[in-house]
Formats: sequence, C-alpha cells, structure tokens
Amino acid sequence: MKEIKVYDITGSRAILDTPDGDILFKKLLKNFKDGHIVTLDFEKVDTILSMFLNSAIAPLYEVYDSDFLKQHLIIKNMSDEDKITLKRVNSRAKQFYKEAKENADLLMEDIYGE
Repeated sequence: MKEIKVYDITGSRAILDTPDGDILFKKLLKNFKDGHIVTLDFEKVDTILSMFLNSAIAPLYEVYDSDFLKQHLIIKNMSDEDKITLKRVNSRAKQFYKEAKENADLLMEDIYGE
C-alpha cells in the first residue's frame, strides 16, 4: 500500500490548481500500474476546488472502472463537504467516459461496420 500526502504535492492548504491535479493523476496511474493500493491523505488541506478533482481523479475513470477504484483508492482526512464535491466529480466522470466510449463505438461501427 502506498500513501500520497496531497499537501506534499500542492504545498498549500487550499488546492486550487489543475496542474497539481495533473501531477497527482500521474502519480496515481503509476502506482496503480505497479499494482499498489493507494491512500490519498488530505491532512493539512482545508479547501479543495472541483477543478483539482477534475484533473486528479476524474480521468481515472477513462482507464479504470468504479470497482477497481473502490478497491485501490482510499481517501483519508477529507472534509465531508469535499467528499460531496468528490462524489459529484466522480458521478460526472463516470457518465462522461461512458458516453465517450459509446460514441467511439458508434463511430467505429459507422466507419468499419463493426
């Protein structure tokens, strides 16, 4: 099991930036590819904008399904308010990537008759 302290990545109690989310996303991908379960520790973090979660967590749904993420990603020390934001981001990401796959499948069918 790996633990990632989000504060160590952002250096801020208020997480506002998409670039920090991109860094976290890449760390998560690497750890998952290496077979690790990851705990994201939000200790020392007071504010999390959805923009950060949209770049750090949402793209995981393009690569992994919900079951995998439930088993391999543990959230620790996140406020109840931020957990609600995370749930909204996850819900939108699941829908977005589901529709993107369906549209790609339809396009492939139209082009190649598959």
